[in-house]
Amino acid sequence: MKNGQAWVGDTVHDAYTGRSAIVTDVRKGSEFILRPIWGGGPHWTAEDPRKLTVVEPRQTPCPSPSAPSQVA
Repeated sequence: MKNGQAWVGDTVHDAYTGRSAIVTDVRKGSEFILRPIWGGGPHWTAEDPRKLTVVEPRQTPCPSPSAPSQVA
């Protein structure tokens, strides 16, 4: 989420289409590109970004166990 609004990586429900999706891109700050959660399929642009409800915000990735340590 960004400023209380859906953002890239968030799982959302698109009330306009009745589908759940993942936000893959936000263009010009207001054009939300969505993809299905499962099974692939075509991407679509949210018709009304105000009708996107965040179901699960993007998880911050954990550091990889194989990543070099920053401890000096």
